Amino acid sequence: MGYPRLRDYVDDLNPAELVAVNLGSGRSESPVSIQLREIPFARIVNVEVFKPYFDYLGTVAFAAKATEHHQEEILSWMQRQEAKSVDVVFIIDVLEHFERRDALFLLFEARMIARKRVIIWLPIGNCVQAAIDGNYYQVHKSTWSKDDFLDADRAVFWAAREVHEQHPVDAGLIVYDTKGGGK
Repeated sequence: MGYPRLRDYVDDLNPAELVAVNLGSGRSESPVSIQLREIPFARIVNVEVFKPYFDYLGTVAFAAKATEHHQEEILSWMQRQEAKSVDVVFIIDVLEHFERRDALFLLFEARMIARKRVIIWLPIGNCVQAAIDGNYYQVHKSTWSKDDFLDADRAVFWAAREVHEQHPVDAGLIVYDTKGGGK
C-alpha cells in the first residue's frame, strides 16, 4: 500500500476555510509534506527551528492563500498559543525526534490548540536515525507502536518501507478529532 492521501483527512473540514499548523516543517520535501503543501488552506503556519531548513521554506510554494513561517522550537511555540486557536495541527515525521515525555506533551498541547483535528504521521517501530544535514534535531529519540495510539479517532498503518527510503519501517497516520477542551 502506498501513502494515504492527506486530503482525505481534511476535505470534510473545507480546507479553504482552515488555519493549519505544520510543526517541524523541515524542508517540506518528503512525499507527505508535498501533499500538505498542495492543500489550499486559508492559512498555513510552518514552525521550524533549524535555520537552513527555515530559510529554505521561504523558497517553497504552498497552495494556502497565506503562509507564515516561524523559526522556533516547537514546544516553545506551542506553549504561547491560545486554546482552540487553529483548526488543524499536522505533526509529520516529528514525534520520533522527541524524548517520549516531551512528545506526549507536544501531542497534548496540539490537541489543546486544535479546534478540529490533529494529524500525525510517523514511523512505527524502531527507526534509528542520526543527524542529517548537520541538524541534531533530526536524531530519533523515541520509538512508537500501534498500541501507543489506541485512543485515536482513526489510525491507518502500512508498510512504509516500500515507499520511504529514509524510514525503512512501518508507518502510521493517526487522527485525533478535537472537540471542546482547551488550556
